[in-house]
Amino acid sequence: MKTRTAFILSLTAIITLAAGSAFGAYSGGIGEPNDPYIIATAEDLNDIGNHQEDWNKNFKLVADVNLAGYTGTQFNRIGTPESPFCGVFDGNGHVIYNLTYISTTTDFVGVFGYIWSPAAEIKNLGLEDVNVMGGGHIGAMIGWNRSGTVSNCYSTGMVSGTKQYIGGLIGENDSIVSNCYSTCEVNGCAYVGGLVGYNSMGSDISNCHSTGTVMGFATDMCYSLGVGGLVGVSGIGTTITNCYSMSTVTGFYDVGDLVGQNGGNISDCYSTGAVSSGPFTAGFEYMQIGGLVGNNFGIVSNCHSTATVSVSSTEGSHSYYIGGLIGLNSGTGSYIGNISHCYSTGTVSGFSTEGSYSSGVGGLIGSNHDGSINKCYSSSIVSGSWGIGGLAGYNTGGISNCYSTGSVTGNEAIGGLIGSDYHGAVSDCYSIGSVSGALFNFGGLIGSISDSNIAASFWDTETSGRTTSAGGEGKTTVEMKMLSTFTSAGWDFVDAWGIGNGQTYPYLKSFNGINPADLNYSGTVDFEDFAIFSSHWLESSN
Repeated sequence: MKTRTAFILSLTAIITLAAGSAFGAYSGGIGEPNDPYIIATAEDLNDIGNHQEDWNKNFKLVADVNLAGYTGTQFNRIGTPESPFCGVFDGNGHVIYNLTYISTTTDFVGVFGYIWSPAAEIKNLGLEDVNVMGGGHIGAMIGWNRSGTVSNCYSTGMVSGTKQYIGGLIGENDSIVSNCYSTCEVNGCAYVGGLVGYNSMGSDISNCHSTGTVMGFATDMCYSLGVGGLVGVSGIGTTITNCYSMSTVTGFYDVGDLVGQNGGNISDCYSTGAVSSGPFTAGFEYMQIGGLVGNNFGIVSNCHSTATVSVSSTEGSHSYYIGGLIGLNSGTGSYIGNISHCYSTGTVSGFSTEGSYSSGVGGLIGSNHDGSINKCYSSSIVSGSWGIGGLAGYNTGGISNCYSTGSVTGNEAIGGLIGSDYHGAVSDCYSIGSVSGALFNFGGLIGSISDSNIAASFWDTETSGRTTSAGGEGKTTVEMKMLSTFTSAGWDFVDAWGIGNGQTYPYLKSFNGINPADLNYSGTVDFEDFAIFSSHWLESSN
């Protein structure tokens, strides 16, 4: 009997200890989907990093937590490459305040250092006033999201890294991110983004935005490649949809207010921030800088930019391919940059001092290198040195059904639509902006051409101030507003174009004709529309 009693007591003790371990962890719960671990304090959150055995469990935050008590590298990051986080963390609409992690060499820094499981999920979580510094793969929330889902999350504060893959929310993303934003100040060496540093093949970002300051710096080992207000680099096979950036972005190579470098599909996005190059260093070249995307060899559709793009080349430095929407739209093998149904309305400046120059500056595209542009326009004000155009600075690809209305100023190869066209194909396009300041090779439509095919394209000889062009046909303002001018050249006024005959220049139907009060088809309702309405009202009264 005593033996049986002792056995039962021992078994009871073991069960009690096991139960105490299971039910006493954190602030409650057992880590299962229907009974997640309860995280209620900063101590609870920090303790997750001590228990790798729990990194495939479910967690729920039930209160805002303040991590101000953890400084330096005291906070225990959750997930490593050796032992990734594979569970579910539901922020439940709460906020983590004052996350601090300071190291110049540590990789995979964030609340979650490394996530790798299709079942992993981070959701409904806010991070405010973060101060995170590390080596590579640095993000306020996640260092590297290999295959998890991130939704309804945000971050504010500062994030920086001495290496690559630096993002305001996520350093590198290989999966799905939706309904997230960041206002962080982000600094890094390469693949630097306001929300995500690097968006890898097959990943998807939707309904997200960024409004912070993003800067890519250059060192002897790293050249500030891929710096974007939302995403630094978005690779082949990626998608970015319904996103925007209001960020201020600075970098050297492949710099854009939304995405620095794009090889995927960007659609229904816009940017309204500011993009610039630097900090300026003699001997450096600043290349592929755009209001939306710096360097594109993917697809961009239904997007626009009102961002200010400004690149200043100081003595001994040069800048190439600067565009109001895209810096460089290129074709490489089976990957050909394709831009459609897009527009830009900002200011594009390639300012240069003596001993330097800026070339390939365009209101929409800095250089269209074997890419395709269709049904786009620019009203940007453009200035630069060589190869400056209202729509594109350089063109060696195809441009069709496009127009530009902004003024263009430069020194050589200056055109209302295209600065310099080399073996390109241009059809059904026009420009009306003024062309001025040119010393050599300037024209109302195109500044200079070489073996190009310019078909059914026109410029306004009066508004441009130019009666000659390397290509195209000059028309008076009256002729440019006549339907017959364009139908006789074979333009498509069924699907592509519309016109207020005798009142307006041609407009692209994909952008216009929606508001019935826009009587002059200008894209805005203003006093000119009221004047047209009044005149017809008087006609009907008589």
